[in-house]
Amino acid sequence: MIEHALVRDGQIVRHEMFSENAPAPVLAANKGAWLPVVTEDPAFNPITQVRGETEVVVEEGRVLITAAVRDKTEGEIAAMRAAKITAIKAAAGERILALYPAWKQTNMLARGFELTYRRFAGGLTPEEDAEVAALQAAWDAVKALRETSDALEASVPSDAIGIAAFDTTEGWD
Repeated sequence: MIEHALVRDGQIVRHEMFSENAPAPVLAANKGAWLPVVTEDPAFNPITQVRGETEVVVEEGRVLITAAVRDKTEGEIAAMRAAKITAIKAAAGERILALYPAWKQTNMLARGFELTYRRFAGGLTPEEDAEVAALQAAWDAVKALRETSDALEASVPSDAIGIAAFDTTEGWD
């Protein structure tokens, strides 16, 4: 099948598909002409480029359709990088919540305040000192995840190909 466009007064009126063996019908001169449609599709890399407006030109004996392609702008690449950084932050949040769900974090925070008050109000028992150490260890684990997240965020490349290839699941160990 070959695509043809009915062109009248330089404007495309409609499109039709015709068998390769059958010629397009011939119309009276004032009715227009069926012209073959030729599509030029330049090489396109969706990582580094964006498709723009398609240009349609009626030329002598054909209709030429050209798909416009342009390189991504600095702003579009910055948005890609920001999205990757957001994914890293989300991964860090998931890891923290897997260790310490929000309800547990709230309870740990409240207990930490309580133990701090007790320490200054008269001292802690050995069991309470052990609780403080456990709370500090939990906080150290969270800080380690946050530091890893910060390092991963800083290592996200600035070019489109590097950003696309950057794996947010690696580097957490």
